[in-house]
This record gives sequence, C-alpha cells and structure tokens, in this order.
Amino acid sequence: MKKLLVVLALALGFNLSASHLLGGYTQAIQRGYSDTVDITVTLFTDPQGISGPTSLTLTEYKLTNGFYQQNTTVSLTQQVTSTWQGVNVAIYSGYRVLTAGDYRYVYTNCCRGIHTNAASSMNSSFTMGLDYKKSSVPNSAPIIVNPLPINWVTGDTATSILFAVDPDGDSVMVEKDDALNQYANGVFVPLAPFSQLGNYGTYYVDANGAITWGPTTNGQFATGYKISEYRNGSLIGVNRIQQVYITQPGSTPNVPVPPVAFTQDLLNGDSLYVSVLINNYTSTSLTFPGVNVTQASNTTWNLTDLQVGTYKGVLRASSNSSNNDYFVTLIVNSTIGIEELELPITYKVYDWYGRYMGNSLEGLKGFYIVKYKNMEIYYFITGILSTFVAILLYQYNKILTSNKWIQRNQKNNTEAYEQWIEMTTKALDEIREKINTDQYADAATFNREVNAVSTRINAVESQINTLAKKEENDVKKLEDGLKQITVYIKGVVEDATDNRGY
Repeated sequence: MKKLLVVLALALGFNLSASHLLGGYTQAIQRGYSDTVDITVTLFTDPQGISGPTSLTLTEYKLTNGFYQQNTTVSLTQQVTSTWQGVNVAIYSGYRVLTAGDYRYVYTNCCRGIHTNAASSMNSSFTMGLDYKKSSVPNSAPIIVNPLPINWVTGDTATSILFAVDPDGDSVMVEKDDALNQYANGVFVPLAPFSQLGNYGTYYVDANGAITWGPTTNGQFATGYKISEYRNGSLIGVNRIQQVYITQPGSTPNVPVPPVAFTQDLLNGDSLYVSVLINNYTSTSLTFPGVNVTQASNTTWNLTDLQVGTYKGVLRASSNSSNNDYFVTLIVNSTIGIEELELPITYKVYDWYGRYMGNSLEGLKGFYIVKYKNMEIYYFITGILSTFVAILLYQYNKILTSNKWIQRNQKNNTEAYEQWIEMTTKALDEIREKINTDQYADAATFNREVNAVSTRINAVESQINTLAKKEENDVKKLEDGLKQITVYIKGVVEDATDNRGY
C-alpha cells in the first residue's frame, strides 16, 4: 500500500508540472443578501504536455488583529474547459458560507515556463490572490468581463483592455503589478530576478484598464495586474491577477475611426444597430455589460433592451497574431417615453378610441390610457412611438370624431382640450412623485424625460389655441396633415418602411 501511495503522488506531481501556468484570476460573487459566496478561479495553461488538474485548492486567510491568518482551505472543481488564442482555459468553482470580515484567497502552484523577463521562472512558482470583504451589505468582487489577449506583435503598439465591472457599482481601478512567485508572511513575493514590460518597449497601464504596449523583443513575458475595488472612497478589495504575453512577428488589426462615444435618442424602439469599419481582423467582439448584444457580422451588431442611461463597453478586433481593444461609450437619452412607471397589479388599458385593449401593456405600441381599479387615469407612451407624434395622433382622432362640434363651438372645444392638457400634466406630476428613478441613470435624467413631455404638451396647447381661432379651411388643412401622420405611425407600428413617409 505504501508503494502505491508513492506512485500516485509522483503521478500527481508530474501532472501539475507538465502543464505550465500562464495566467489566471480569482473572483468572488455573493448570492444576494445571503452569506454564501461563490468562488471561481480561471487558469490559462500551456497547451504543451498533460492537461491541468481537475480540481485545485485555495488557501483562505482572514484578517485578525491587523494580520491575515490562515483560516481554512477551499477546494474548487473544474467546471469548464476551452481554448483562447492557442492556450488552454479551465474554470474552477466552489462556494463558502462566510461571516463578516476581510478575507484573502491565495492560489500557488508549480510551474511556470520560460519567461524572457524572468531568468529563474522555470524554478519558480505561480501565485495569485484575491482580497475580499464580506459585510451585511451585498458585495461581489469586480467581474472580469473579457480575458486579456495572449499574443502581441513585435514592433507594433497595441492596446488591450482589462475590462472589470463591479456588480455593486463600486469604483474599480487597474494598475500594473509584478509576476508573483509565492505568498509568505502575509506578503506577495515577486519573481526574482524580474523585469517589468516597460524594459521591452513602451508600456502603460491606465486606471480604467487600458493596457498599451509596444514590444520590441520576441519572447514570452510574465507580468501581473491589480484590480482594486473602492466603496465610498475606501479600499475594500484587491484582485492580483497573473498574465503571460507572447510576442512575435505579425500584423495588428485596427479600427480607423473608433466609435469612442455616441449619443442616441431611440424613437423607434429600444434597439440600436452598430456598424464599425475594422481592418486586418480574423475575429471581432463587442461587449456591453447589461445589454443584449447580437453579432450580425464581424463588423455589425444589434443592441437590444436598451434603457435611458450610459453604457460602457469594449470593442475588440483580433488577428492570428495580435489584437486591439477600444472603449466604447453609448449614451441613451430617451427610448420609449414614460412607460417605466411600475403599475399596480390591477388595471385596464384603452386605446385613444376608447376601445378596451386588455389588462397589460405588454407588446402594445403607441399612446394608451391606463385606468386603475380606483379609477385613477394615466396616459402612457409605449413601444416605438415618439411622444409628440402620439399626442398629435390622439388629437387627430378627437378631431375626426368631433369635427362638426369643433366648428359649432370652438370656445368649448378649446376649454375641453385645456382640461385634457391639465389632466395629463397632473398625471405627469404624479408619475414624477411615484416613479422609481433608479431605473434611470439619475434623477436629473428622469426630470429631462418628463420636462420634454411637458414641453411638447405646451406646444400642443399652443396649437389648439391657434386652432380655435381658425376657419373651416384651416381645420381641413390640419386634418390632412394629421392623416399623413397617421400613415407614418401606421408604418412604424407595422414596421412597414414603405408607409413611413410624410
């Protein structure tokens, strides 16, 4: 039995050594307000030799009296394997039930491969760590949305983005770090000797995660990065990730005119079509956390489920030998009006003709009247119609059904419209009080939405006052114009582009 145990130990040691560790990072995601925290480790390994382990162990430390003291070990099981730019990728996961406190998770293992900037790397270990705070308030470590590339072109300057997003809205800062050898006496110890990438070409790491490097030497280089998490100005977490870059001759893709920032008023729905000119690529990607992104081709994407707010994403263009990343900021000023109000459970929906449409706004597009159980009435602009056109359409139908009455008693008609405007304005004020402004980027953004509608209502009121003073011919002209609007609206609602024209 003793001989058998020795053989198994030797086999396990060979398994870990035969697959050189190239990079990796640790992540911690809290499950809501519970005490359960999911721990995930992603490892990048050399495809040469035997595959990596099917499980791994982290050492957990807890801050006690100002020092991190070993608390326990955490076993993680391999869940997913894949490849990324010619290297193997393995994801391991497990979970911990934690009390409040500051924790540190450390992973150390043999072995590294040959690194141009670390002469003794073959005799050194691979180490990475995560500092994580567990408190009564939900907290997850910043999520790394896309992995860093492996390949760079010698003689070209390119930018890669370490895109880390915090699910709790905490501030995130990225900075360069060393390639780490071990963790001893509460300190992360770098490889020795070790030369940072700046000794092999212009190298800069921006706090937002943009990494710019112009390597001048072919080789395999080790480095590290720290992703720091701040809440209310206080540091609450640090993720020490490890990375290896391979530099070689080749060509770097580029975007001649990067879409750095663009602002949209989405009057035709909650989706957006994005097209970008990209040169010298073999694959591309566009990532916007919180947005449903569908890639239509290597240079076009459809973004759906957009709401008012600011979205930060990354455009990545890759070739067989390198890649370039670009930050992209999308600002949505308006989408579908004021339909974001959370409705009570019981209500009825009517169209502008007064016809009953059911008890849900789901799937409806246009201007609708919502009547609550207590008989309160609100006006909603939903779907893909602009507020101003929808209001005009509502008035158009009133004119069609009451044309003779308008001509007989213009004064009463004007008063009736004024009452309608007063009621609608009151509804807007009530919505302003009841709306959950968290659904907008901020309260100011929501105020702009409501003020825009109010401004349009004032414009309509001015038009009505003018209407009351006009003769029958002027009324007829307005009817003709509104009929054209009806054709346009019908085309938009039915998505019939040939009918959208006036």
